Amino acid sequence: MKKITLLVIVAFVIMMSGCNKDVKYVIKGIAEDYPNGTKVYLMMKEKPNWIAVDSAIVMEGRFIMSGQVYPGFLGYIGVDDNRTMIVVESGEIVIDLKDGNPHGTTSNEELTTFNHSMEILKDQMSMIIVKRDSLDNQDTATFAKLNARLEELNQEEMQMLANVIKENITNPLGVGLYCMYNSAFAEDIDFLLTLSQLIPEEYLEQAYVSKVLENVSIISCTSVGNNFTDLLMTTREGNEVRLDSLIKRNKYVLLDFWASWCAPCRQSLPGIRMLYENCKDKGLCIVGISLDEDKEAWENALEKYKMDWLQVGEMLGWESEHAATYGVRAIPATVLIDSTGTIIGRNLEANEVAALFDK
Repeated sequence: MKKITLLVIVAFVIMMSGCNKDVKYVIKGIAEDYPNGTKVYLMMKEKPNWIAVDSAIVMEGRFIMSGQVYPGFLGYIGVDDNRTMIVVESGEIVIDLKDGNPHGTTSNEELTTFNHSMEILKDQMSMIIVKRDSLDNQDTATFAKLNARLEELNQEEMQMLANVIKENITNPLGVGLYCMYNSAFAEDIDFLLTLSQLIPEEYLEQAYVSKVLENVSIISCTSVGNNFTDLLMTTREGNEVRLDSLIKRNKYVLLDFWASWCAPCRQSLPGIRMLYENCKDKGLCIVGISLDEDKEAWENALEKYKMDWLQVGEMLGWESEHAATYGVRAIPATVLIDSTGTIIGRNLEANEVAALFDK
């Protein structure tokens, strides 16, 4: 990743110092909760690294930064780990760090509207998850009902995301969200490939965009309907196991990419655990593939959340070769493979996998 990050920095410097020098962004910020002298950073994200692009000092609750930008990018602005998303593009952008909603330019107004809609959905989903996780294990009917509602909201969330990407794919908001969420659309490879052709040529010079498009190509090779790619994995106990051998011994193999530090992953664990308990004797093998770097944190999570299914981990974080092989750049992510070695689903919910055993 160090090599990739260097390419990102070089590409960004070239981008900022090249042609179109007259295209300028101006960010006027409100930071009333921060004392004079606090440094505010404008950042780019190339997993797992943060790259500082610009900075400013807070004075009397205000800060300002500006620079050349072409063609623009989706960045983050804030203090320390308190960062909020912002579209860096030509024009004057105003942002209050307290509410984190950027205004002023077309793309930033669109981003703020999108964020508000997503927050409403996520609040609804969080309430349902809390209610579901408090249920008695015997209340399977209510559990199934809540999971069904979660799936409806998840589909609504994905459609909302797909719409904003599609509508903005020729500007930095759409390109940035495409790069950030491409793995979430792994089941709809036609959507990803179609949109990739609409990204303007000037964005292809940005190293992080070209890297994502390489990843989309990998996803297309491991999309639904394709044959699986074998993995040589090391289990928690230190034993080596091949994915090929697991496929031969089971009706279905579910690859579950996760990490102990990933909150959405932890939220999905009750459903995965119930899937395992109900289907482990029916021909389902679940393989938890960790994107952790800290082995102790990984093992503690396995104990805490009673993850008794097969667990493997390279302890390489986003450098994971297993994740790269299946084009995983966001977690949680799942890949479902049948006994013939055919990939039959990506990013399925636990209840969708369980339904296969009801047929």
